[in-house]
Amino acid sequence: MRNFLYISEEKIENLHAQLIAQRRPSLRDRLAPTVGVNTGVFSLGVTARQIDLNLYHKLERVCHELQVDGKIHDISIEPAEGYIRGTCIVAWGFWPRRLHNYAEVAFFIGYPDSRTILGLGGSAYHTTERQGDRGSKFANSSQGALMTFLKERSEPHGDSASNGAPAWSVDIGEADFFNQDLTRLAEIEFVAKVLEYEPSDYTGYRCILASPIYIAETERPVSPLMKMSFNHQRASYARAHALQSGFGTFRHSLMRSRYQPSLLAPPSDKVWLPPEPTDK
Repeated sequence: MRNFLYISEEKIENLHAQLIAQRRPSLRDRLAPTVGVNTGVFSLGVTARQIDLNLYHKLERVCHELQVDGKIHDISIEPAEGYIRGTCIVAWGFWPRRLHNYAEVAFFIGYPDSRTILGLGGSAYHTTERQGDRGSKFANSSQGALMTFLKERSEPHGDSASNGAPAWSVDIGEADFFNQDLTRLAEIEFVAKVLEYEPSDYTGYRCILASPIYIAETERPVSPLMKMSFNHQRASYARAHALQSGFGTFRHSLMRSRYQPSLLAPPSDKVWLPPEPTDK
């Protein structure tokens, strides 16, 4: 039973209408099965009828149809386009923008392999943790809120478009480096729509920015060894980012102070660790 962290009802409903409405209902639809759902808070069984399918049943059908149609690809496949799926460890959290009357942004950043940086994000009200607030707060579109988040999080630290690189690819890293919001660590599985893709940015990394259909925790808790591996990858990207951004800059100095030992030294088990998760 999956523990869903993020699930986009709008994407599921739209894709369900596009991909499935014109097709014959499955046997499962006709039998109206009971679907077990774990939202991270409680578990419940919901009877899914063909005329009013349970959201999680729709998610399963949508992902199946996208897979059958060849529209979902593993994140390792080049080029990263359409819909991608994968498993990786991420640091994630919420960025509050209440003073500006905007929706909060949920952002997940991970390193699926040693040369790829992945940013997943959208409205915080697609997370199971914040979905109860949705009716009482103004919610931006997920994509608009995400792009604004990236721009605003890197703006105070200089020109994002370093060495001719697309600003969004630099902003993914800087959204991680320059804030304390991404405090939770989890191993996730996901399916997401690619918004932006750079096969090799100025650091030599593949950069992928995507908007999730869903994000769920895997059954494996994050062990100390997994945390160490994640932070080694995080520090390696920080080195590449800082070296290409120029020495003596505020950006380089700030990252040197957060990632220990020196960015020029080989990775060790003393790299910067994100703050421990809290219950708040």
